Amino acid sequence: MRTWTIEDLLDIADESHRYEVVDGRLVVSPLERLLNVKTGHRLGRQLDPQLPAEWAAMRETGIRLGRNGRIPDLIVARLDGPAPLEQVGLDAADVCLAVEIVSPSSRRRDRAAKPAEYAAAGIPAFWRLETDPELVLHTFLLQDGGYVPGPVLTGVGEVRCPYAVTIDVPALLGPGT
Repeated sequence: MRTWTIEDLLDIADESHRYEVVDGRLVVSPLERLLNVKTGHRLGRQLDPQLPAEWAAMRETGIRLGRNGRIPDLIVARLDGPAPLEQVGLDAADVCLAVEIVSPSSRRRDRAAKPAEYAAAGIPAFWRLETDPELVLHTFLLQDGGYVPGPVLTGVGEVRCPYAVTIDVPALLGPGT
Protein backbone atom coordinates (compact mmCIF):
# COMPACT_ATOMS: atom_id res chain seq x y z
CA MET A 1 0.00 0.00 0.00
CA ARG A 2 1.28 3.47 -0.92
CA THR A 3 2.28 5.89 1.85
CA TRP A 4 1.14 9.40 0.96
CA THR A 5 2.79 12.68 2.02
CA ILE A 6 1.47 16.21 1.79
CA GLU A 7 3.82 16.86 -1.13
CA ASP A 8 2.01 14.16 -3.14
CA LEU A 9 -1.06 16.40 -3.23
CA LEU A 10 0.65 18.52 -5.90
CA ASP A 11 0.23 15.62 -8.34
CA ILE A 12 -3.55 15.39 -7.95
CA ALA A 13 -5.48 17.41 -10.54
CA ASP A 14 -9.02 16.69 -9.35
CA GLU A 15 -11.13 19.69 -8.40
CA SER A 16 -14.26 17.71 -7.49
CA HIS A 17 -12.89 16.59 -4.09
CA ARG A 18 -10.74 17.85 -1.23
CA TYR A 19 -7.70 15.81 -0.28
CA GLU A 20 -5.89 15.52 3.03
CA VAL A 21 -3.10 13.21 4.17
CA VAL A 22 -3.50 11.46 7.53
CA ASP A 23 -1.02 8.85 8.78
CA GLY A 24 0.18 8.20 5.24
CA ARG A 25 -3.36 7.66 3.94
CA LEU A 26 -5.08 9.83 1.35
CA VAL A 27 -8.37 11.12 2.78
CA VAL A 28 -10.92 12.23 0.18
CA SER A 29 -13.82 14.54 1.06
CA PRO A 30 -16.60 15.94 -1.11
CA LEU A 31 -16.61 19.63 -1.88
CA GLU A 32 -18.22 21.81 0.76
CA ARG A 33 -21.91 22.58 1.04
CA LEU A 34 -22.91 26.10 0.02
CA LEU A 35 -23.78 26.80 3.68
CA ASN A 36 -20.17 26.06 4.70
CA VAL A 37 -18.77 28.18 1.87
CA LYS A 38 -20.97 31.18 2.75
CA THR A 39 -20.42 31.06 6.51
CA GLY A 40 -16.67 30.47 6.11
CA HIS A 41 -16.32 33.37 3.70
CA ARG A 42 -18.33 35.71 5.95
CA LEU A 43 -16.38 34.63 9.04
CA GLY A 44 -13.13 35.45 7.24
CA ARG A 45 -14.50 38.87 6.26
CA GLN A 46 -15.39 39.56 9.90
CA LEU A 47 -11.97 38.46 11.16
CA ASP A 48 -9.63 40.14 8.67
CA PRO A 49 -10.11 43.80 9.67
CA GLN A 50 -9.71 42.92 13.37
CA LEU A 51 -6.39 41.07 13.03
CA PRO A 52 -2.89 42.50 13.38
CA ALA A 53 -1.44 43.46 9.97
CA GLU A 54 0.81 40.39 9.70
CA TRP A 55 -2.12 37.95 10.06
CA ALA A 56 -4.91 37.06 7.62
CA ALA A 57 -7.96 34.81 7.51
CA MET A 58 -7.64 32.27 4.68
CA ARG A 59 -9.84 29.53 3.20
CA GLU A 60 -8.81 26.38 1.34
CA THR A 61 -5.30 26.54 2.78
CA GLY A 62 -3.76 23.39 4.15
CA ILE A 63 -1.80 23.00 7.36
CA ARG A 64 1.34 20.88 7.38
CA LEU A 65 1.23 18.53 10.38
CA GLY A 66 4.54 16.74 9.93
CA ARG A 67 4.06 14.48 6.89
CA ASN A 68 0.30 14.88 7.25
CA GLY A 69 -1.83 17.70 5.93
CA ARG A 70 -5.28 18.93 6.85
CA ILE A 71 -7.45 21.59 5.21
CA PRO A 72 -9.53 23.43 7.80
CA ASP A 73 -12.50 25.42 6.55
CA LEU A 74 -10.72 28.61 7.63
CA ILE A 75 -7.41 29.50 9.24
CA VAL A 76 -5.77 32.62 10.58
CA ALA A 77 -2.11 32.58 9.61
CA ARG A 78 0.92 34.82 9.26
CA LEU A 79 1.19 36.60 5.94
CA ASP A 80 4.90 37.19 6.47
CA GLY A 81 5.82 33.59 7.34
CA PRO A 82 8.91 31.99 5.83
CA ALA A 83 7.08 29.35 3.73
CA PRO A 84 8.12 29.31 0.06
CA LEU A 85 5.23 30.12 -2.26
CA GLU A 86 5.42 26.73 -4.01
CA GLN A 87 5.06 24.84 -0.71
CA VAL A 88 1.83 22.90 -0.20
CA GLY A 89 0.18 24.13 2.98
CA LEU A 90 1.43 26.31 5.81
CA ASP A 91 3.49 25.10 8.74
CA ALA A 92 1.41 24.75 11.90
CA ALA A 93 3.76 27.24 13.60
CA ASP A 94 2.45 29.96 11.24
CA VAL A 95 -1.21 29.29 12.15
CA CYS A 96 -2.89 30.77 15.23
CA LEU A 97 -6.47 29.60 14.56
CA ALA A 98 -8.07 26.65 12.76
CA VAL A 99 -11.84 26.67 12.14
CA GLU A 100 -13.98 23.71 11.15
CA ILE A 101 -17.56 24.18 9.94
CA VAL A 102 -19.40 20.98 10.76
CA SER A 103 -21.39 19.27 8.04
CA PRO A 104 -23.19 15.90 8.10
CA SER A 105 -20.25 14.12 6.45
CA SER A 106 -17.59 15.62 8.73
CA ARG A 107 -19.06 15.54 12.25
CA ARG A 108 -16.70 12.96 13.74
CA ARG A 109 -13.54 14.43 12.17
CA ASP A 110 -14.47 18.05 13.00
CA ARG A 111 -15.41 17.34 16.61
CA ALA A 112 -12.61 14.93 17.61
CA ALA A 113 -9.86 13.97 15.15
CA LYS A 114 -9.00 17.36 13.69
CA PRO A 115 -8.98 19.32 16.99
CA ALA A 116 -6.70 16.68 18.53
CA GLU A 117 -4.30 16.99 15.60
CA TYR A 118 -4.34 20.80 15.71
CA ALA A 119 -3.69 20.78 19.47
CA ALA A 120 -0.82 18.29 19.07
CA ALA A 121 0.68 20.64 16.44
CA GLY A 122 0.49 23.56 18.89
CA ILE A 123 -2.11 25.70 17.09
CA PRO A 124 -3.18 28.20 19.79
CA ALA A 125 -6.91 28.33 19.01
CA PHE A 126 -9.59 26.13 17.47
CA TRP A 127 -13.17 27.08 16.63
CA ARG A 128 -15.98 24.74 15.63
CA LEU A 129 -19.00 26.23 13.89
CA GLU A 130 -22.04 23.97 14.22
CA THR A 131 -24.75 24.52 11.60
CA ASP A 132 -27.50 22.15 12.73
CA PRO A 133 -30.01 22.71 14.23
CA GLU A 134 -28.80 26.32 14.57
CA LEU A 135 -25.60 28.25 14.01
CA VAL A 136 -23.39 28.02 17.12
CA LEU A 137 -19.71 28.96 17.39
CA HIS A 138 -17.72 26.91 19.93
CA THR A 139 -14.32 28.41 20.75
CA PHE A 140 -11.30 26.71 22.32
CA LEU A 141 -7.82 27.85 23.41
CA LEU A 142 -4.78 25.63 23.72
CA GLN A 143 -3.72 24.90 27.30
CA ASP A 144 -1.34 22.18 28.48
CA GLY A 145 -1.38 20.40 25.11
CA GLY A 146 -5.17 20.31 24.70
CA TYR A 147 -8.02 22.65 23.93
CA VAL A 148 -10.11 24.08 26.75
CA PRO A 149 -13.56 25.46 25.98
CA GLY A 150 -14.00 29.20 25.67
CA PRO A 151 -17.12 31.23 24.95
CA VAL A 152 -19.94 29.65 22.96
CA LEU A 153 -21.61 32.21 20.71
CA THR A 154 -25.03 32.27 19.09
CA GLY A 155 -25.18 36.08 18.88
CA VAL A 156 -22.54 38.80 18.91
CA GLY A 157 -19.62 38.40 21.28
CA GLU A 158 -15.91 38.81 21.86
CA VAL A 159 -13.61 35.81 21.64
CA ARG A 160 -9.88 35.18 21.31
CA CYS A 161 -8.25 33.74 18.21
CA PRO A 162 -5.81 34.24 20.15
CA TYR A 163 -6.34 37.95 19.46
CA ALA A 164 -9.50 39.56 20.83
CA VAL A 165 -12.10 39.78 18.05
CA THR A 166 -15.83 40.41 17.94
CA ILE A 167 -17.89 37.88 15.99
CA ASP A 168 -21.49 38.35 14.83
CA VAL A 169 -22.69 34.75 14.43
CA PRO A 170 -26.16 35.55 12.93
CA ALA A 171 -24.46 37.70 10.25
CA LEU A 172 -22.54 34.61 9.07
CA LEU A 173 -25.75 33.40 7.45
CA GLY A 174 -26.58 36.77 5.92
CA PRO A 175 -29.78 37.65 4.15
CA GLY A 176 -31.56 34.98 2.14
CA THR A 177 -30.15 32.01 4.03
